[in-house]
Amino acid sequence: RYSISGGFWSKDKLLATGHDDPIVFVLQLPKTGTVLEHVETRPVPFTGQGIAVDGADGLIGINRPRKEIIIARLRQ
Repeated sequence: RYSISGGFWSKDKLLATGHDDPIVFVLQLPKTGTVLEHVETRPVPFTGQGIAVDGADGLIGINRPRKEIIIARLRQ
């Protein structure tokens, strides 16, 4: 409930994933204070395990049961 599987910075946003659900949490630094702000939650075509960025605003994930690598475009 309170942990992430992976995360990375994309421009000024932190993209973080849970472990089992096919979603990405978009977070940002607060203007004041020390708690990250939740901007939105976006669906992705893979679960949070093994997520990476491809360098062009795309995400790379895996589908373990099918042994596939999935590349998806994250629209900003």
